[in-house]
Amino acid sequence: ASECAERAAQGASLGPCIINLQQTDVDGCMTLKLSGKTDNVLALLTEELGMPQPDESNAVRWPVVHAALVPYDASGRRLPEGNEKPLMWLDLRPGARVKLTKGHNHQGAKQPTTMHIGAKKGQKFQGEELRNVGPGNGTVVKRDEEYSSFKLNIEGAPIRLGVWWLEAAARGGPALLPIVNQSPVFADCTDKVTASALQAAATAAPANGSGSGAASS
Repeated sequence: ASECAERAAQGASLGPCIINLQQTDVDGCMTLKLSGKTDNVLALLTEELGMPQPDESNAVRWPVVHAALVPYDASGRRLPEGNEKPLMWLDLRPGARVKLTKGHNHQGAKQPTTMHIGAKKGQKFQGEELRNVGPGNGTVVKRDEEYSSFKLNIEGAPIRLGVWWLEAAARGGPALLPIVNQSPVFADCTDKVTASALQAAATAAPANGSGSGAASS
């Protein structure tokens, strides 16, 4: 968002827009700041533009998978083109142990529910010492089809990750992933049981079926 704002200041773009329920430290850099829930704001926008409202008939259907082989390293950084390192499994099965990558901005966002993520021991927020301070480790709770997201528990805080992240990661879209597994497994894994379970989790299953198995990564 800050890079987009800098381009706008130079006349190279129209500038960034932010939709959020609470204030952020970059609000002043935005060309347009909207306070509300994204679903509600975008529904109003599509109505204003004369676009069809989303419903069951035109909803995007994401493959029901819980894992994918992705061209990233253990820190979540995309591998350079032509790199011969093995692909990494991004395992989001229930129970999978994950961690936020260094690109997260919970300290900068200053949200009361997640301010402890990435904080230092003894750090205070709004006059009180933060509890459950941690670097950003957690687990996958489940895949939530109703909200097209994976429910995560990160340092005791509930967080959601859009299911489209698996597809984006598999094609090597973003330069940095938001999360990785704490002990990632790679494509050259020689443990046949682990490899078979991950392959099964990466195979699309019916929307009302789990098809995920249990995770240990």
